[in-house]
Amino acid sequence: MVQQPGDRFSHQFQCVKLMACLSISIPAKKSSTKLFRITQIKDESTRVYLKRFDKEMLKVEDLIKLIASEALISG
Repeated sequence: MVQQPGDRFSHQFQCVKLMACLSISIPAKKSSTKLFRITQIKDESTRVYLKRFDKEMLKVEDLIKLIASEALISG
C-alpha cells in the first residue's frame, strides 16, 4: 500500500513518531514518595539540606504535604 501525502494513516504515523521523540525529552514527574530518597548528607548544614529538599519538592506533581513533611523529618 502506497501512502499519499494527505493519507490519514500517514498523518497518524507521523504524529506517533513526533510524540515518541517529544516524550524522550520530557523529564518524568516525581511523586511525593520520591522525597524520602533525599537525606541529609554527612557534614551538610541544615540550611543546605533544606534548600536541596525544597528544590526537589518543587519538582513533585500533586504534592501531598503530609508525605513531604514526613520525608523532610526522616531525611
